[in-house]
Amino acid sequence: MPHSDDRRLMARYLLFGAIFCILVMALGYWLHLVPLPAFRDAADRVMFALRLQILVLPWLAAALAVAAYRGDSAADAALVRDMLEQVVLAFGAHLVLAVMLRGEEMVMVAMLAALFCVGRAAWWFGDSARPGLRAFGFALSFFPSLAAYVLAALLLLLRG
Repeated sequence: MPHSDDRRLMARYLLFGAIFCILVMALGYWLHLVPLPAFRDAADRVMFALRLQILVLPWLAAALAVAAYRGDSAADAALVRDMLEQVVLAFGAHLVLAVMLRGEEMVMVAMLAALFCVGRAAWWFGDSARPGLRAFGFALSFFPSLAAYVLAALLLLLRG
């Protein structure tokens, strides 16, 4: 069980990660940081989101490769399980959001994929010696996916 100071440190990094996500998403949306193709319909938006999964899916492949290389251990199983959970959450969130968003709003899906990639890198390199970096990386990969599901649900209620 982590000490009280460790928990406070982790909470600060999680909060910093959440704030960082909000800022990145806001800047990406308002400054149009990602060039977007013309979207004719939902199929085009889903195709765009699927293309962006090149930033998401390789993280699972990397975790599987590391686990296979190092052998069968509880740490490897935990690595693969965590990565699988985060990849599945992000993949689904990106696709659901792509169906609900319109035109220029699709920049959010691109920003989500980028945040996921940066978050997983921070999580991966934030081993047990750097729990703050690991917490920050978790925040960058989990909170945006959660927010994407919430946004998609709100858009479903508001737009139908």
